[in-house]
Amino acid sequence: MSEAEKWLLQIRRLDVMIDAKLAEKKRLREMAADVGGKPYDGMPFTNTGQVSDRVSDAVIKIISCEEEIDRLIEMYQKQKEEILLMMDILPEREYQIMHLYYIMGETWESVAEMVGRSEVQVWRLKKSALRRLDAAIGAKKEDGSGMEKTVDFT
Repeated sequence: MSEAEKWLLQIRRLDVMIDAKLAEKKRLREMAADVGGKPYDGMPFTNTGQVSDRVSDAVIKIISCEEEIDRLIEMYQKQKEEILLMMDILPEREYQIMHLYYIMGETWESVAEMVGRSEVQVWRLKKSALRRLDAAIGAKKEDGSGMEKTVDFT
């Protein structure tokens, strides 16, 4: 897998991770509301003896989850901006297919339909775009202004 494709696929993984954290946050808020009898409004609870340990635990998890979501979103935005800047070197058609697939999350089949090309043609454009992006990434590494390290998702 090329360096450019690793970067592009990373955006999709970050999207999935952020969606999972948002779903977890929603589940925890619902649990806190079920146990505490009112929706959590983002303000810390004061333990007056009336709030159960389960609600307190849920609130702590919600706050931790929100911090993780903020961290992921910040990372995602920074890398997405960097990738989009790098993609500016691509001809319009290549940019369009790469953006639709890697940034917008479309399938290759729908990308082909959207741009009015066959899937084979879209794959050829993808390969051409990846070669251009890999060359640009290589040039950035040589001049010392390379892109930041990709995130390790293991």
